[in-house]
Amino acid sequence: MSDSLEFRLLKYIVAVAETFNFTRAAERLFLAQPSLSKQIRDLEDDIGFPIFDRTRDGVRITPAGEMVYTYAVETLRSREELLTLAKAVARGEVPALRLGFSSFVSGNLLQEFKETYCQMFRGCQIQLSGGDPLQILQRSLNGRSIAPFFPCRSTMISTAFNRFRVRRWLSA
Repeated sequence: MSDSLEFRLLKYIVAVAETFNFTRAAERLFLAQPSLSKQIRDLEDDIGFPIFDRTRDGVRITPAGEMVYTYAVETLRSREELLTLAKAVARGEVPALRLGFSSFVSGNLLQEFKETYCQMFRGCQIQLSGGDPLQILQRSLNGRSIAPFFPCRSTMISTAFNRFRVRRWLSA
């Protein structure tokens, strides 16, 4: 992507793609329609391909534009998630990470994970809880552990999870 693809332009692309119309998109964005059209056209010139096909009946997104639209939606969503999390960290509102781990996980790996997490989220606590994989899955499903951490293939986890679900179903 071009360096000229800014958050502002991503919002514009999303608005045009979702309204199929430059005028309605401009209203949604509180912009003048000619300004919006020009900025999208300038972006298309800069990146070297059209994002939208302009017709008498409105606007259609091109196949390449679909890719840009998907990227824009995901990027804007990720940006919102990042800002929400960063604000919570800055206010000290991030709850402790409850990490359930198997006894087969290396102590050195857990220590390294804990140190890295604490560096990334200063002031945020991490609570470690060991056990066998089935217990960890049970705690995770019951809300007592948020993040299960296993040193095994996903098929082993799936098998343990399915056994837990069958036991839970039989006991209900």
